[in-house]
Amino acid sequence: MDYAKMRAIAAELGAYSERLEGSWSVETGPSGPILATMCPSKRHEGTVRRICKPS
Repeated sequence: MDYAKMRAIAAELGAYSERLEGSWSVETGPSGPILATMCPSKRHEGTVRRICKPS
């Protein structure tokens, strides 16, 4: 895939990601652009751990 085509796809994905909930980013890999979710913060991980931990 040529660079211009990858940039065009990445721009489309970027515009699409703005309408999604959460934090998303467009990354370009060997096979072309992909839409990836950003890692949640450590605070989020702690909250999930407390919710999932059996009492």
